[in-house]
Amino acid sequence: MRFALKSSGQVIASRDTGREIREKIEHLIEQMSATDTLYVDLEGVVAVSPSAADELFGRLFSELASGQFRARRVILEHVDADAEEILSGVFKRREVFAPALDEHNRLRLIGAPEYLEKTYEAAVALKEFTTSDIAEQFHLTLPAANNRLMRLWRTNLVARKESSARRGGREYVYSAGA
Repeated sequence: MRFALKSSGQVIASRDTGREIREKIEHLIEQMSATDTLYVDLEGVVAVSPSAADELFGRLFSELASGQFRARRVILEHVDADAEEILSGVFKRREVFAPALDEHNRLRLIGAPEYLEKTYEAAVALKEFTTSDIAEQFHLTLPAANNRLMRLWRTNLVARKESSARRGGREYVYSAGA
């Protein structure tokens, strides 16, 4: 499913406009099945003000990170350098991030701390892994590795299924695609 942001104008300048667009996107997300992805296309948008970006993208990705739209995935497309700079600032202030497709159709994380980007890259390379695998690779404690994976899971960048642990008990086996 796609939402062309330019359908709302080439310049997204006010907090009110950002709110109106976010509400349209939230309505689309609510209609999606759990396996759908919504691509928000910024092609043709020449400017997004920081206040509009905060109201639209900052709040939207905060809601996604909180689990409000569980199992729904939103990916940004055609994010130019100016928009990325504004979005990075918004996301860092809110301590969230957004997946975006680059010019080669690879997923990258706008606004994510470097450690989370590296964790996502490792997840994609491993394809299937446990929290222990990530903890080993980055020399982390299990709780620290789990915290990273939870952030990726909440934004639907990794999937997980419950499994029996090698040493007894239960654990999650995660998977990630490119």
